[in-house]
Order: sequence, then C-alpha cells, then structure tokens
Amino acid sequence: MAVSCKVSRNFNYTNRIRIDRHHVVIRPVNQESQKAEGLEVEFSIDLQDYLKNLDDQDQVIAEVYYKGFYARTELGEVSDFADGEKTVRAEFPNYYIPAERSRFRLKIVANGQESTQGLLLALADHLKLTSVPSTMEEEESESLRECDLLPVVYADLGEVPWIIDWEQLEQTILILNKRLFDKDKVNQPLYRALLLPAVLKDILTQILIIDEYDGDEDRNDWRYFWIDMVSERWMGGTRPPANGKGLEDKLDWIEEAIKGFCERNKLVSKVE
Repeated sequence: MAVSCKVSRNFNYTNRIRIDRHHVVIRPVNQESQKAEGLEVEFSIDLQDYLKNLDDQDQVIAEVYYKGFYARTELGEVSDFADGEKTVRAEFPNYYIPAERSRFRLKIVANGQESTQGLLLALADHLKLTSVPSTMEEEESESLRECDLLPVVYADLGEVPWIIDWEQLEQTILILNKRLFDKDKVNQPLYRALLLPAVLKDILTQILIIDEYDGDEDRNDWRYFWIDMVSERWMGGTRPPANGKGLEDKLDWIEEAIKGFCERNKLVSKVE
C-alpha cells in the first residue's frame, strides 16, 4: 500500500501536480462488451512518480468532455494504484459522444482533512484515446475553440454578432450569430483575427475585473482553468496580479495576455 505522506501540503497553483500524459493510457473498450447506455473506456494509470505527494485516501477521478457535454466517474483511491500501473474500466452512463471525438481528464482530489476536502491535487488534461492518431499541430493548438474550455453554439441573435453565455455553472459558452458565422467561416483566418481576441478579452475581464477572481481558489472552478491556460500558454507562466494590486495592474495583465495570444497564433500574418 502507498505510504501516506505526512509533510504539509501547500495547495497554491505552483504545487499542483501535473501528471505526465505518458502515465495515463486510454483505450477503447471492445464494442461487444460495452453496455448499451453510455460510454466505456479503459484507463491504464501509473502513479508511482506521484505517490510521495499524495495520500492513500485521495480520490482518483476520470472525466470525459466534448464541447458542452461532460461526465465524470470515480476510479478508486490512490492506494488502489500503489503497486504500479493498473488498468481500470471507466463507465460514463448517459454520455453518447464517441470516444474518439472526446477528450479526457484524470484528476486526483484531496479526500482527507476537512480543510482540504475536494481540492484538486493532480491533473492530466486534454487526453485522447491512444488508438486515435494525432499530429503535433493538433496537440499544440492554441485556439480558444479547440481548448475545450469554450464550447461554441450557433443561434439567431438578431443584429448582435456574438455573445458569451455566463449562466452555465461548469463553463462559459460562446454563442455565434448563425446569420453571420458557420463552422467553415469561424475557422477562416480573418474571422479568427477579428473574433478571438475580443472573446478572450471579455472572458478575462469577467474573471478578473467583474468577479475579482484571484485564480487560486477552487480548482474545480471554470475560471481557474482559464487563468491556468492563459498564464501558461500566452503569459510565460506569469499569474495575474492579486486583488490588492489595483485595477490598472489587472488591465495591463489582460492586455499582455491578448497580445501573447495574438502573437502565438500569428493572427494577422495568417490573414496576409
């Protein structure tokens, strides 16, 4: 069995464990052995490199998602994976998006002391079925739409080009006017250059200015994953200013994040 770690655990962002994707292998389950309802896959998980920073009773959770669709299931406790790589079946009832189109997460969540109950300790995200080939370009995609944090839907919005739906508890949703956009147009360089920076600015303004979210609260909060992604991909790891730093510092951070996003994606160069 895994030996419970007795050292004090700090749950700031910098100490959250990132599980290497090579330690989580996801395979499709033979169609004939699957149940009629929902999705089933097999997770082969190796937690040996992470046990010293985890407790026996911490929960291992698998999630599957595609745009606005989402499901989760518990795979056991850390102690169940203490003897090396282990393969377990993950069942997601009432989830019907094909596995090859979906993405997966593996989470380890604190399940010990009441003060840390439910905190996210370790994460592997944007996982794919191992049997589905992918290119480096797909893996390194910087698109807001492809990062799966921003599902896109189309609706008649009258004369309004687009809006963001803030009412969803799990994530934001970008609603595009179907009279102006379609799936082909939204991928064209000109449309992306005009749309995506404005959408990113709206989201970061909502998180940091309106909500005054500091980025180090509930790791299951959709705002945490946005700050996490923006900081890593487009800000060189620089986190947003704390709430006490003032409005101007936050606005400067947002502008730098948008600039970094545009430069990494070469939005103007792809239009020329």
